[in-house]
Amino acid sequence: MVAFLLCFVLAFLTPHLSIEAKTAVKSAVKNECEGYPSPLPLIQYDDSTEEFKVPDQAAEFFSRLESKVALVIFAGVGKAGKSTLINNMLAVPHECGMTVSTSFKPGTRGVWIWPTPIQTSPDAVVLVGDTEGLGAPGAGEDFDAKLSTITTLLSSVYIYTVRGQVSHRDVTQLQSVTVMAEFFEKKFKKSLPLPALAWAILSTNFKAPDSSHEYIEWVLQEKSDETEENAKYNEVVRVLKKYKNVASIDPVTFFRRPHSQLDTVELATTPYSSLDSKYREEVEKFKSDLLAANIKPKPIFGEALSGKRFLQLAKDLCLEASILGGTTESPILRFVAKQAAAECESGYFTAMAQADTTNIALLHRTHKSAMNEAKVCFFEKAFGGEKNKENRVQWDLTEGALSSNFSVKAVEANHSVVSNCRHSLAENIDRMYERKFTVAAELAHFVRLIKAEFYAECKASIHVSTGTTTFLPVLPPLS
Repeated sequence: MVAFLLCFVLAFLTPHLSIEAKTAVKSAVKNECEGYPSPLPLIQYDDSTEEFKVPDQAAEFFSRLESKVALVIFAGVGKAGKSTLINNMLAVPHECGMTVSTSFKPGTRGVWIWPTPIQTSPDAVVLVGDTEGLGAPGAGEDFDAKLSTITTLLSSVYIYTVRGQVSHRDVTQLQSVTVMAEFFEKKFKKSLPLPALAWAILSTNFKAPDSSHEYIEWVLQEKSDETEENAKYNEVVRVLKKYKNVASIDPVTFFRRPHSQLDTVELATTPYSSLDSKYREEVEKFKSDLLAANIKPKPIFGEALSGKRFLQLAKDLCLEASILGGTTESPILRFVAKQAAAECESGYFTAMAQADTTNIALLHRTHKSAMNEAKVCFFEKAFGGEKNKENRVQWDLTEGALSSNFSVKAVEANHSVVSNCRHSLAENIDRMYERKFTVAAELAHFVRLIKAEFYAECKASIHVSTGTTTFLPVLPPLS
């Protein structure tokens, strides 16, 4: 109740207070929030540079987080009530929790998380995230698509929040998410699983249906008129139906108005305990069901995301989204290539590290065998394997897409006899990535990268250490 009175003073009486009085009121609100942590920015967007980034606060937080991480993201169009619902779920006063804006401008920019992990197993936690509303006026080109790409790839559960009723606009705003679903289903479903999808309908003004399945079937109807716009809409609808649901909760959860007599502005300063009991029951049940869903940390190539790995994934996605424009697919494709290369080359270097460097013939056979395995691995993970050979997408990789995965580990993972080639190898790879190349032949580039850049560059070191005059074959330079 104290928080409510303080917020009332700030909202309605502050313009008439002296500077000293204003300072006293703000100090009182600050004291009221001392028992709560502050929301943490996870993804920020710089309007001047048009770049996404992970701020230092988030980097520090996830670097210290040793548990596996599952992220529950609340998304939706602006002013849907995402932040309010999160604060109510966490039983946090609005002035202490996620930013709730009562103006026409968005309250949340980028992606924010509540930094109190919810322990779901001895080695795993759940974090709750709030996102900037989709469809905001003035958002840059492809902003929604890029933000959706980042949040979808980071999250284990994606809760799409709607106010009142699911509309045509709500469905079309999910187009960027459905592009990924369609793409993943064809190629990367096992390596990069999509999050489970749930709908939260806030401030409903109708009687909730007996079955949420009935409601979602009614909402996700295809349009019969044969127009280009309807064709795109119907494609979104078809893909949305393919998303899996969150175990233990309904596909759609309906929430009545938090208070029957208060408007939106008043609700922003009303304590959770003062809201209608039926609404609070709905919130508590939703929270309980969500936690009972046994939400798993997202696996990337089969390995659950730890705090540090989650952080690296977030940074990579921000980089990909910032430097590439166009479709939602672009950052995904670029990220997939980078992750596939990192995983596949590690097997090659492990085999080479265990090889007998005094026997050139055996070393050559080991190289050939490990290279073939890396080739198959990369083709499977970066292109979806043989079954998708005809469906390769043409996409560009810019400077540094794979270089970081080779320059240091290529040497450190191998026998000490090749340590002298570290500097020349790193320089050679950096030079290679100073130019852009099309990944129509990326598989060949991957193979030749290891052969020509690592194997051939290091032959001099091997020759010196073994005293033999046998040299490994040198491939022609990359064209």
